[in-house]
Order: sequence, then C-alpha cells, then structure tokens
Amino acid sequence: METSSLDMSESDNDGRINTIMSNSELAESLPSKTVPTTGCYSGKRKRHAVTVGDIDDIESTQNIRERSKPPADDSLLEPNQDKRHNRTKKLRMNAKRNPIYYFFEPVSCVANGTRGSEGDKHYRCYHGNHKITTVKASMKSNLCGLVKTLKDASGPMYALYLNLKERGPGEPITQDEIDIASGKTPIDPRKIMEFVSKLKEKTDTCRESWDQGMFMELLTKWMVASDKSFDEIESPEFQELLNFVHRSSPPLHIPGRNVVKRRVMDMGNNVIEETRRMFAELDCKISISLDAWTSSNMFTFMAIVAHYVNRDGELEELLIDFRELIGEHSGENMAEVVWDTLVMYGIEKQHRARAAGTCFKASWARLRCMPHTVHLATIQLLECIGMLSSTEAKKTRSRSGNYQDDVVAPLDRNNDDDDEAAAQSGQDDEEMLPFQPSVESSNDIFTAVDKLRKIVRAVHSSPQRKQSWLHQVSEELRKDGTGKMERALMLTLDVRTRWSSTHQMMRRALYYQSIVDNFVRLHKDLHHLELSEAEWAAIAQIAHWLEMFQSATTEMSCTKQSMLSSTHVVFRGLQEHVRAILKDLPNDMNPRIKAGLFAAHRKLSEYYYRRDQSPFYTWAALLDPRIMYEGLKEEYIDGPDLLAYLEDAKKQLLEYYQVNYACTSDTPSQTSPAAAGIVSSTTFSFAARYKNKSRQVNELEDYFKLSPESFNHCDPLQWWFKRRALYPTLYCLARDILAIPGSAVAVERIFSGGRDTLLLHRASLHPETIRMLMIVKQRLKSA
Repeated sequence: METSSLDMSESDNDGRINTIMSNSELAESLPSKTVPTTGCYSGKRKRHAVTVGDIDDIESTQNIRERSKPPADDSLLEPNQDKRHNRTKKLRMNAKRNPIYYFFEPVSCVANGTRGSEGDKHYRCYHGNHKITTVKASMKSNLCGLVKTLKDASGPMYALYLNLKERGPGEPITQDEIDIASGKTPIDPRKIMEFVSKLKEKTDTCRESWDQGMFMELLTKWMVASDKSFDEIESPEFQELLNFVHRSSPPLHIPGRNVVKRRVMDMGNNVIEETRRMFAELDCKISISLDAWTSSNMFTFMAIVAHYVNRDGELEELLIDFRELIGEHSGENMAEVVWDTLVMYGIEKQHRARAAGTCFKASWARLRCMPHTVHLATIQLLECIGMLSSTEAKKTRSRSGNYQDDVVAPLDRNNDDDDEAAAQSGQDDEEMLPFQPSVESSNDIFTAVDKLRKIVRAVHSSPQRKQSWLHQVSEELRKDGTGKMERALMLTLDVRTRWSSTHQMMRRALYYQSIVDNFVRLHKDLHHLELSEAEWAAIAQIAHWLEMFQSATTEMSCTKQSMLSSTHVVFRGLQEHVRAILKDLPNDMNPRIKAGLFAAHRKLSEYYYRRDQSPFYTWAALLDPRIMYEGLKEEYIDGPDLLAYLEDAKKQLLEYYQVNYACTSDTPSQTSPAAAGIVSSTTFSFAARYKNKSRQVNELEDYFKLSPESFNHCDPLQWWFKRRALYPTLYCLARDILAIPGSAVAVERIFSGGRDTLLLHRASLHPETIRMLMIVKQRLKSA
C-alpha cells in the first residue's frame, strides 16, 4: 500500500527549513487543543504553512504538566501568571481570617526537624511552652488542634481568642489586640484578664441590644408591606446589605424564603385570632361589605371587610378575609363563604342572639354602592351624546376595577403615562387620518372631543413631539414667571372605557388651551384638527358636566366617615344639578344632548327607588344630626309620595328601636321598703321629699325635637359619641346604623392592593398564601 506524504519545498520566502512528513506522523503531532497566541479567541491570526518548526514546538503532556506548576518565587512568574497570582492573594486577604492564626507563627518543620507529609502545615504557639502543632492535609484545615494548644498554653489568651472570634463584621480587630495575641506586646496575665473582661462586657452589651426575633419580625413585615417576593430574601446583594448594616455581635442570621413564608402564615393566624378576641369584646354591631375579584393568576377571591365603631366613637374598617371562591359565583356559594368567615370570627353567635325573635330580610341587608350608581349614570350620558359607542358603553359598565380611585386620581406628573391609554392609542393609530365630520357629528359638542383626542395622541406619538410639547410648556411657564414653581406636564391620554380619564384629558387640555392651539399651528399634519372657540366652549361644557359626577364620586369614596346618610344628600343634589342643566339648555340644542341628560337623571332615579327597598338609607338620614326628620320633611314638601314614605320609615325606625334596643336595655328596678311605704323603726329617709320622680323617656322622640346641626362642621358619629350619656340607648342604635358603609370603596381598594401583591413574578403563589399576605398587609396598613 502506497503511503502518501506531505511534500514541502526546500525553502520558503520566510527562510524556514522544510522537510517531508508522512501523514501518519503529521496526524500524531496534531494537538487536541490549540491555544491562540495572538489575543483571546482572535479570528485575525496570520496563517502559514505547517512546518517542522511548528511540529517540533508541540510539547508533550508531561512538559505541559511541568510548566503548569506554580513557581516557588513570585519573581519567576510570567506577566499573566503574576496578575492571576496577585488576584488570588487579594481574594485571600479580603476573606475573613480565623483569629487563631494571630496566636501562632507558621514554621517549616516540627521540633525534630522533619517536614511531615506533603501538604502538612506547622504552627508554633507564641505563648506557654511554644508548642508546635501540625495541621495535616487530611484534616482539611481543621483548626481544633490549634485551639486546644492555645487553651492549654494560656487561659487568658484563650479567653482573648474567644472574644475575637465572636466579633461581628462591624467590629474589626485592632492592631493592639493583634500585638497582644502575637506576643509582641508583653502584658501581665492579670491585666490580660482585665482587658478580656472589658471586651466581654462590651460584647455582652452589644449582644443584649440585638434581638434576632425582632429582626425577623420586622424583616417579615417589611416584605409583606412592600409586596416583596419570598425569593428576594435570598438575593446575595440584599444579604450583603443586611450584613453591612449589622454592627453588633453575634453574627447576623438571615432567614431563608421558606422560613419567611412560615412566619407570614403564623402572622396571619395571629391577626385572625386577635381580631376574633377584639370582636368578642365589641358591644356594637358589625356591618360587612364584600365583592369578588379574579387575580392575574386566575384565582377568584372574595374580599370581606368589616365596618364598626370602636370605643372612642371612631369608624373602623378591617379586612377580615380574602378567601378563594371555588365554583360558581352564585348567591348560595358566596353566602357559604361569608358564613364560614363569620363562624371563624365567632360573629355568627352575635348574629343569632340579636336576630332571635326578629325576621331577617335580605332586601334590607342588601345595600347598593353609590359610586357605582354615579358611574352608570355617567356612562348613560356619554353614550347618548355620542362620546361612547354602544359596545364601549357595555364594556365600561362591566369593567372591573377601582373606578373610584380612577376618578380621584390627581392631575400630576405621576399620571402622565398610562399603560392602558398608551395601548389604546397604539390600537387607534388609524384614527389619525384627516378628520371628516359626519352628519351626526355636525354639532360642536361631538366634534370637539374627537379632535382633542387626536391632538393628544399626536403629542404622544413620538419622543420628538413629546419633547417639543414639554419645551413649549416650559417656555410659556417661563414667560409667566411660574417656571420654577410649576412643572411642565404632558397632555393626558384618555381611555374610552374610563370616563374619568376622559375628564382628566379635557381638564389638562383646558389648562393648556393656548399651548395646544400653538402646538397644532406648528405642525402642518394637525392643522385640520385646530379647535375653534365654539369647540373649546363645548369641551369646557362637557368637562363641567363630568366634574359634577366626579365630585359626587369623590365625596362618596370616603371610608373614614359615616357615609350612608350622605347617600341621600348626594342623590338629591346630583339630580338637582342635572335638572338645572336641562333647564338652562337653549331650545335649539341638539336633541341627543337633552336625551343624554335625561337618561342620566333617569338612571339616578331608578337607583333612588331601589335604594328605598332598604330602610337603612332613610334611617341613617333620620339619625344624622345634620339632616334629621325636619330636614327630610322640608325637602319632601312638594312630593306627597315621598312624605308618606318618610312617615312610614319614621314609624318603622321607632318600632325597630323599641324591639331591638329600648326593651333590651331596660332593667327592672329594686323597690325599697321606704318606697313601698314600709318604714323601719331604725331607718329614716329625711331627704325623700327631694327625690326626682321617675319617668319613662323616649330618647328617639326627644332627639327628633332638636334642630339640625351645620352640615359642614358636624361629624355624625362624634356628635352621638359626645351625647352618649344623654341618649345611652339611642346612641347604640345610631352607632350601629351610621357604621353601615354607603359604598364598596373599601373592598375595591383591597383589590387594588391585591394587584400590587400578585405581580407577574408572584403568579405561582398558593391561594392560602395570598390570603394570609392580604390579611397581614391590610393589618399593617391600618396600624
């Protein structure tokens, strides 16, 4: 078999001597790994033919192993090896060193001169008889032998070692202490013990000031209140931060994620037990508000909030459960969840005791959310005047979310960027085509809002236009002399299914009206969207209407004051405002505008009628010292039906008071022999003629004789609390009824907090863990 060979010429231009190699020899000479010589993984190496010099330069495995051994002297290191060696030395210096080494010096051999096995290390003690101790390689750096040698050599030095070992990261070892440990500073053993005693006293003081249990409790509270994930506790950077700020001894022990999770569950159970004991001591009735919500990880929860008046006459609200709702959202299923919660807190016993002998009426117990009613009336108005399509109106009515918080959101820079508005703006880019008003939109009130929407989206369409807008606003503020006091704000993007955002868009645009006009004139593609004076007036008119609904929602969104009686005030006031707007409209106004205002008023009227299915609304107004019976009677003077309903409600309230409060508070009095006319021969009552005659007082009738208080300067609950001695029984009735919430704002805000707790990186949380997180989180906020 003929063997092929690699034939090379006698000489090349570079002067290398060439020879002929067989393929087998060349194959044997090929290395498994070729280390690049010009840069790390550089692809721009100079290629040349394979020569004998290249092949002979290939080292054997043994040569490579010999060269890879570290040199004994640092001066013999190559530049790259020198850098790696210095980096290793630096890492070793930064690592925490056991203080036992300060009491020993390293030596090369034992007392008899032998070096021992490879890897053995020998240390001579600075104290006692200077014994040499060997740390064998098989011991894997175990220092117990050194510690025992020091303990046998010098008790005071051993005590010093223990003190140095217990030092925390924030208590570095001083040079004086190192000199004493190494014997460089001679010191009397008696003084050593005094020195160690002082160090121990200082260490004990630091140790007493550190409470590991309190640290873990505060750490857990911070994680729950800040919506931090359990994994964050094991973050190296976070642990490094905790170790840095820890300045005392003993060393900081940071719990793991599972430990923190167990503590959260324990804290939740403790909160439930504390609430149970608190409810057992309450002498008032407890009202609840509830609603269901589906989280981002597709769990349905029911939030149950308790409302009650504490012993100081203050209204309190408390999340008592955030339970998973399994199955259909039927009334029976929800009722079972609510009943389980009542049983858990022991409230069902109070319910049974107070309901004995009375008939529970579901229509009385169901109260509707006032802000939601205002929300529906506003949608009705916007749909009729053409600002919302029927599809958008339907979506808005069924929209889940805290519309109360949307309405009361401030118009500051924090609300400039709305993800939902930006997403909708991106979907509606096709609406940026030249505006062509239709026959239906011929009136200014229809075209103005549509033009304004397109202008706002044009401002937000690119970073350059955003910068141009902010520059124009800043220049205008600078000219007015308010540039340093006021920040430039962007126009607010609106979301069609959130009427509150449309209201905010119009308010911001009206505030910057002149700047909006200038911005449109500077951009040719927006000239067709220029707003006339009539259109600006139409925008101002719609903003005024929405301001009316926004004010009603804001007033009813308060949860720290009694708001059930205010429902009557808001309903009647809102109806009067809508009626006044209709009355002031010109006769030639577009019929759709009239129809929209009429539909909004009708929606309010429908819910006003439904409201009367429960007497608690009217009872709360009767027991509100700002309204009372005389106030309602005067307001209903032109409505015979309303007056008749008022009289029936007053009669029902008196019966309810007599059955549930007055009768239960009366206690039979003991009759003394003197009062019965039987006088003892040894007992005389000389002051009997001054004794007041007892009489039955109807507190409710006496209360109705009073004049109403000022509406703006009177807190109904505090008014009753200050007069609880004058009306001890009626106070209990007023306290229980005025504590009933007039809206579901408290529950909606719980759901807003749930969205912060259940972020994307926490989507795998178990429903029971979510429940405890929410209960603990709300308790921390209320505290």
